Amino acid sequence: MSTFRIDYGSEIESAIDELAARIERIKELSDRYRSRWLSIALLDCDPGIDEQLSETSEGIALLVVRDELVAELRASLGGAVDIAIAGRRFDVVHAIVADTTEHTDESLKTRSDRIDAIVTNRYLGIPIFLVAMWIVFKITTDVAGAFLDWVDGAISGPFSDLASGLVGAVGLGGTWVKSLLVDGVIAGVGAILVFVPILSKGGRDRHDVSGVRGRRSRLRTSRSLRC
Repeated sequence: MSTFRIDYGSEIESAIDELAARIERIKELSDRYRSRWLSIALLDCDPGIDEQLSETSEGIALLVVRDELVAELRASLGGAVDIAIAGRRFDVVHAIVADTTEHTDESLKTRSDRIDAIVTNRYLGIPIFLVAMWIVFKITTDVAGAFLDWVDGAISGPFSDLASGLVGAVGLGGTWVKSLLVDGVIAGVGAILVFVPILSKGGRDRHDVSGVRGRRSRLRTSRSLRC
């Protein structure tokens, strides 16, 4: 059975070999650990290793050698040794995954990706956006049009007539009170209420669009985190 072995590069491998040779000469350590594994653990500064080795004089001497090798490697590599070791491991894992998995272009594209490829196209994106905004405008105005006529008719008809009758019943017909109530308050509120259906419909449309974008953003974020 062959043993899988990661090549950490000539400089780190040289330090591993030197530590392994020293470990094999220490019977207490060679009986408990594999020399290459312990050498990599020492260079990688695995937690707990230093405490275990510092219990013996041979282990303390080995830690001194390790510190010298780590200082030399840090100078030659221009960075931390443990980061270099981790980077090499990730490279090997990435190569293994690339060699053992196969994906087609279609399997990598989601429905959202296919839609985005069309609606965010360099040439088609702006025309599609303008058409979509025109459709939203037409739906908003046409659907709300019937309700607008009803609100306008109700305010200027029955409500105004009812208010005029009530004011006349209390003897204030034809006075400034009637003008204030009918021509001012009711007419003013009615002029604002006419636009409520349009504003509410447009607000729901914008909320729906932002909700879809938010769900797509969260989906892409969670997918990237899983990968």
